[in-house]
Amino acid sequence: MTITAKYEKTITVQAKTAVQALEKVETILFDTDLISFDDDDFVGGEVDISDACEDECDKILKEIAESLAAIGDVEF
Repeated sequence: MTITAKYEKTITVQAKTAVQALEKVETILFDTDLISFDDDDFVGGEVDISDACEDECDKILKEIAESLAAIGDVEF
């Protein structure tokens, strides 16, 4: 089973040049501690279930779907 959650966050970068702005954005993207995401940033999710997944996966999927539905749209 693969679970993918999608979040969006708007950031503002101040720089004197386009190159400096690009460097700052790269730093932000590669240092995951610089931006925090919460439930308000959640925009959707997907679950991909393999054929090997049986009853136990169905139970887990139901719990995940209920959790995701509480904070946003879920796509299956």
